[in-house]
Amino acid sequence: MLALRDLDAPWARTTLLACSHHFENCRLNWLADAEVSLAPREPEKLGLSLFFTDPFELEAAFEAMALPPEVRRLEVELRSRFDFAPRTWLKLHLEAGERVGVSQYFVIDPRNSYPITTLRLGLRAVGLEDTSRIEPAFESVLGESDSLWAVIVKRAGAVVQPRISCFVLASSVPRLLSDIRSAGYATQEVAKALSSGVETFCKEDERVYVSLDPNHVDSLSIDFSVADQTPQPPELEQIWGSREQRRYLKLRIVNGAPAWTLYRPFAEVMHPPASATSGKAYYEGFSEEIWDVFGDTYQAGPIVKGASLPERLAIEPGTRVLDAGCGAAGPAMELARAGARVWGVTISPVQAALAARAVEVAGLQDSISIGAADYHRLPFANDCFDRVMFMESIGYADLPTVVGEVRRVLASGGLLYIKDPLVVDRPISADEEFELAEFNRLYGQATPSVEQVTTALLEAGFEIMSSRCIDDEIDSGLFHRRMFEGDGLSGFGQSHYRAFRRLPVSFYEIVARLG
Repeated sequence: MLALRDLDAPWARTTLLACSHHFENCRLNWLADAEVSLAPREPEKLGLSLFFTDPFELEAAFEAMALPPEVRRLEVELRSRFDFAPRTWLKLHLEAGERVGVSQYFVIDPRNSYPITTLRLGLRAVGLEDTSRIEPAFESVLGESDSLWAVIVKRAGAVVQPRISCFVLASSVPRLLSDIRSAGYATQEVAKALSSGVETFCKEDERVYVSLDPNHVDSLSIDFSVADQTPQPPELEQIWGSREQRRYLKLRIVNGAPAWTLYRPFAEVMHPPASATSGKAYYEGFSEEIWDVFGDTYQAGPIVKGASLPERLAIEPGTRVLDAGCGAAGPAMELARAGARVWGVTISPVQAALAARAVEVAGLQDSISIGAADYHRLPFANDCFDRVMFMESIGYADLPTVVGEVRRVLASGGLLYIKDPLVVDRPISADEEFELAEFNRLYGQATPSVEQVTTALLEAGFEIMSSRCIDDEIDSGLFHRRMFEGDGLSGFGQSHYRAFRRLPVSFYEIVARLG
């Protein structure tokens, strides 16, 4: 389960925990990019903003979060009619633990140099009858370079509220608010208070978001990024966090007083769930499908450059090899053809049966023996192998136990060979933690870091011969191509596709010798 990081405000902790079941419906890689918004004046409310550029992830989100069908229909309809930027922004409005609404943000393609037509037509498409005041209200900034414009649709049950948002220079805001007031969208008091807020919290060369609901007077807000000089509003003290943990402040004027909302990265207020290995469940569930898609070799990153696998393991005729986590025996058969005698173990009886069948069809049953076994408790005598190999299977290991078993069955001077995606050898960020947690959940493993693997080997008395990243020697093209079928996802892709953007994993090769 997701767990809270440190938050000083009890009300914020309570609100996040009350809403946590909504987070559980999200893929963890979505939450890597997500933001939460918290407002002290409305302590039971929470916003969860999710961002998508990948259409398959977006479709999965519509289904996973059980969003109203009108949300998807509007997404398809507006994007088919207008030129919007490709990123989709959905914001879930949560209150007292329940979802009470959802907003959709449609950012006009920034290449549109005069976006007023798209604004007017887009707002009409979502129910705004009077668009005549939009142009005079925003005319002073319509030609501003590098501005962004958005149509926002806020939905609560059957009630749909359109909003307009523009991203403009702070120096332009006083004139813009004056025009918004003249157009009847704001009173003088609110426009003046917001203008004062921008002068206090923003430099003139910074950019801010100005948003309004054209159906309601004074429904304005100003959003701006938190810079080094940004003063801290007193009411946000308990949820302020470090400057690296904040993104935006929203300022509204409610009953004549400032009302603040703080946006923070989701990954900075919540921990991802701990990884729990269930390799047997994964392979029992997917082995037959994997066989149909990949045949006898299921690897995310097959080695295609440099030395062959037999050369990397220094195979000679009669070399005794244990393939720990042998899959459907593709690598084992490659070694057997080079003269090795191979024993393969897999945690899955289903996979073991597929591997045995592949070995028999290849006519290699005299050189390869396959069995269903847990490599934490190997069914072999001491000192009986010259090589032990892990090919994308170390992620299911309790490292001290497995390394101890390898030490037991490996003869003196024998080699341990590992080729696996491992967590990179550097500190990882909070958002990377979420992508890694989704990767682990997807494949039922707990991916170790390079340091964890090498430390376990050294503590067991192995000598590290080499440990290196081999991303430039592998090819994941086939693995990724099998995710797709025509214009959509294949069956394998429907269960395995993720649009990872910052997964802190690379392919490593580790060779160790037992002295």
